[in-house]
Amino acid sequence: ILTAPETFEGLPVAARHADVVIQANRAAIVYFTHPQWPGTDLGDMEGEGAGTAHRRSHVRAAWFEVDLAGDLVPSSAGR
Repeated sequence: ILTAPETFEGLPVAARHADVVIQANRAAIVYFTHPQWPGTDLGDMEGEGAGTAHRRSHVRAAWFEVDLAGDLVPSSAGR
């Protein structure tokens, strides 16, 4: 995650409700997406869009750690 914009069926997918969890010298970023939700108000959805596909969620998470130089880098632990 966080290396390139996410897409689903060729359309961009926006991350929602990101949070960071810190644990000692490591941190995790956690967020979720709704890959089939176009971003419209749910009350305005009609037809096929009113089904349950827009409720599908993908949870994403990645761990990072602080290296000896003080830089935040992707962690190999926790994968």
